[in-house]
Amino acid sequence: TVIGNETRSQMLEREQRLTRQALEILEQVRRTDAGFLPGADDRLPLAEEALTAHRPATVKALVQGFDKLFPGHRDAPAIYLAGARLLIEHLRDEEQAERAQEALQQHYPEHPAAREAVRLHGLAARLRSV
Repeated sequence: TVIGNETRSQMLEREQRLTRQALEILEQVRRTDAGFLPGADDRLPLAEEALTAHRPATVKALVQGFDKLFPGHRDAPAIYLAGARLLIEHLRDEEQAERAQEALQQHYPEHPAAREAVRLHGLAARLRSV
């Protein structure tokens, strides 16, 4: 599909490039002001990019306490999932990841992120048993 002069894939590529750049800028700013964090609407794409880039400290900073800072925010389920991924993929803390998954299922049982968390938890369990 062409939108304006760009195809959908070109738009997605541009958005990903901008998100990578924003992540770099965020990390530069946090080196001088460790307490700086973006607003609620910017955290999910940055956390997902940080997961992809294997930057667990940045992911943790972006997702930690999100639900308390921004109660009812539309990104909360996906933020829980990003937190669970961080715990499983980078910190190897399956116990905490299981708690995050349970909270996600309890608070957002119908959200696609809850189903993805179940799948992720099952994958982690299978990997542990190997």
